[in-house]
Amino acid sequence: MSEVAKERSELEQSLVAKLSHLPLSQETAWLSKLRAEAAKHVIEHGLPASKNEAWRFVPMNDLLASSFDSLSDAPVQPSAHRNSSQAPVLCQNGSYSLKKQKHLSGLSITTLHAANTKDKEAMAFFLARIAKQRDAWFELNTALFSDLLWINVEKGAQIKTPIDVEYIISRSSGNALVHPRVLITLGESSECTVVEHFLPAQDSAGLHLSNSVVETVIGANANLHHFRIFSGSEQDYHLYQYHARIESDGHLDSHSYSMQGAFRREDLSITLNAQGSECSLEGCYITDNDEFSGHYTTVEHTCPRALSAQRYRGVLAAQSQAVFDGGIKVARDAQKSSATQENHNLLLSDSAVIHTKPQLQIDADDVKCSHGATVGQLDPVQMFYLRTRGIDEQHAKALLTYGFVRELLQAAQNLPVFKALQTTLLSRLGAEQVLEELC
Repeated sequence: MSEVAKERSELEQSLVAKLSHLPLSQETAWLSKLRAEAAKHVIEHGLPASKNEAWRFVPMNDLLASSFDSLSDAPVQPSAHRNSSQAPVLCQNGSYSLKKQKHLSGLSITTLHAANTKDKEAMAFFLARIAKQRDAWFELNTALFSDLLWINVEKGAQIKTPIDVEYIISRSSGNALVHPRVLITLGESSECTVVEHFLPAQDSAGLHLSNSVVETVIGANANLHHFRIFSGSEQDYHLYQYHARIESDGHLDSHSYSMQGAFRREDLSITLNAQGSECSLEGCYITDNDEFSGHYTTVEHTCPRALSAQRYRGVLAAQSQAVFDGGIKVARDAQKSSATQENHNLLLSDSAVIHTKPQLQIDADDVKCSHGATVGQLDPVQMFYLRTRGIDEQHAKALLTYGFVRELLQAAQNLPVFKALQTTLLSRLGAEQVLEELC
């Protein structure tokens, strides 16, 4: 018995049992091969744990000590948490349902189960071939995802209507595990906005673990605006991986709002694959009680004259924990690259903990790269100023905290989901009443 097998956690044991008996004969040949390779990787290597540097500060004990049921075949219950019944895509228990929408020229949204032969050939070309960094959770998703959502924007198409995707887990009891999988492809000179919203689980019994993977290809001179909102409950655990490849003069602006949920970890891996490619990554995370939120980013500059910018801000209260682990890699041939990275954190209690780790790996000599990280508390001078204007301590704290993260909301202010996002943020910061009274 290998060392990995000897030390398997409860979760790994249940997963290995499932992965060892995948119904691969029911799949097409290319997908069957892909799933078999992914399952083999997980069985042989197991899931990452605290011994792995990338998982060092991640509290996984509760998850690893639990077993989960796959929900792909479970009955779907109506959701009471949806923000809008108009969202074109609902992912419930890992399965997608598409709402009939007005035809938009150049846009196609389909799933693996509903795809025609031509679409399946395109999926086979891209699936699991974009990600450069593939860990066991990525492989687990590949082996077990029940369906695949493909958003494709054709060459030259300008899609002005945001594409909303809502996720929810629904079941009556027990622990639940789902593996949402998304593929986004943008043709040359195209543009679109995608909004992913992870809603609270439908019930309160048991743990709910969502292990999501999104792969994206942004063509030459194309633009993708991508938003993610995590607003779960104290039973909700989210693992989210986003892999993107950007071609010449292509642009990605990514916005993450990690608002609520017991456990949220987001891994972004971006490859600037050609000259003029750009990415802007922004994130805002709020934690309270015993919650955990982790953001891990890797931006690889593989060619000259590419640009990247990262800006993340966190607010931590009570005994909560957060991690920001941001990496920038500049290859030897990637001259004239420009890369910046900022991570600022506000601690609202003495028990809150933030681990921030900016990393630069630069092999080229003609570049502009910088990074900065800060950890602090509310400014006593600003608090004093507000108190002298008749604002009590609680409201003064809420007002300053909201001001700390407010500018990161601006990118989402034209989205239909903005009101729900702002309400959740203000509620978490205790600032909702403050603003109503002051405005």
